Amino acid sequence: MHVTNEILNRELPAPMRIHYVNYDWKIRKKEGCFPFSLWSIIKPYIKRTGIFTSNRIHWSDANSKIEIQRGVLRTNCIDSLDRTNEAQRFIALYVL
Repeated sequence: MHVTNEILNRELPAPMRIHYVNYDWKIRKKEGCFPFSLWSIIKPYIKRTGIFTSNRIHWSDANSKIEIQRGVLRTNCIDSLDRTNEAQRFIALYVL
């Protein structure tokens, strides 16, 4: 995985580079501060990626605000789809 990222990142401008974070969910979940350790890792990625939002009601609305999302946060657990889904749920709760 790391080799693939290195090859792809050579061709991408800095703001578009792929960041790989290895987080052992199975071990970290046993820690007392589990959700906070996950949030502290994903927080900078959420801020950098952003979230698409729009409060525009009409095209002519001068007070409308649109924010653009600049990427995706992807999770994958090699041996458990449940952990993958749980990680996505924690990310979604943090964003909300």
